[in-house]
Amino acid sequence: MPTSSAPTAATGICIRTVKYRLNWPSKPFTSKEQSYQLAAAIVDWYIHEYRHSVIRFVTPQQLHSSLAAAIYQQLTKIYELASPRAPQGSSDADVNRLLLGSSTHR
Repeated sequence: MPTSSAPTAATGICIRTVKYRLNWPSKPFTSKEQSYQLAAAIVDWYIHEYRHSVIRFVTPQQLHSSLAAAIYQQLTKIYELASPRAPQGSSDADVNRLLLGSSTHR
């Protein structure tokens, strides 16, 4: 009987996230080097640019370099200003996408 493990689930989530990037190849790789270059670019983007909803819309790099606390303080101020103007029924994730841009993911 097949089993599931956390690394497999995490890999699946990562693949679902990155496959919608604009530079995801539409054709097979022509070389191993080409696949390595794309993998390196995706890892760099995922760590330094992609804002993760699970960690309150900061990047892993920001979280681990202690920048997250300052960002969370800024977002709290922005939420306080934006909340009265947000459409009825908007979630925090919706507000984050409006404030931070489209690189966020639910």
